[in-house]
Amino acid sequence: MQHVDMRTFRALQLAGDYYLWNCFSLHVELDIVNCVLSGFRRRKGQLSEAISDYRKELGSFCSSQPNLLDRVALYMDRVMGISPRRFNSEIISFDFQNQCWGEWKTRF
Repeated sequence: MQHVDMRTFRALQLAGDYYLWNCFSLHVELDIVNCVLSGFRRRKGQLSEAISDYRKELGSFCSSQPNLLDRVALYMDRVMGISPRRFNSEIISFDFQNQCWGEWKTRF
């Protein structure tokens, strides 16, 4: 939590989760995991219904327009997301047969 501006985090009402992941991603290498790690429920009246307010809050700590490098990275993430095993050499997966986590290595 040393890389998180707690004043900014406490002020957020909608995008706190995004803020934490954003701070985290600036200081560690993230891995691709072939597994559902979480979920959420939709209920009438929940704060996340106000997507425009969520996006406004994102603007309070994100730059308003991504630069060229960010746009290229986003494009590559989308392309890789279509077929992650094709474009990434190592993906962490859960082996249900052996009941353990491990790296799935591509065979190219």
